[in-house]
Amino acid sequence: MSRENITTIDYIINRFSWQSTIPSPSLINATRWSALSVVGGGTYYESREVFDGPLAETVKELYGVGLQEGYVAQGVAMKERAEGMVLK
Repeated sequence: MSRENITTIDYIINRFSWQSTIPSPSLINATRWSALSVVGGGTYYESREVFDGPLAETVKELYGVGLQEGYVAQGVAMKERAEGMVLK
């Protein structure tokens, strides 16, 4: 389990980011950001996580598929929640 520190909140471009506080940042470091944009009358959600350090490729190989599945699930859950709030 890792903890995260919010590093950016930008209300103008609707973007926020956070960085993991991993016990060994010299071995692996992770920064993640998410953004919301209005596109064609709808909302476009973007999320990206960047791993850096000597163990970055190992993390990608071991956990890449699971991480991607988690990102997709988070996006779907956010969409469902937002749409549910609007429709109430």
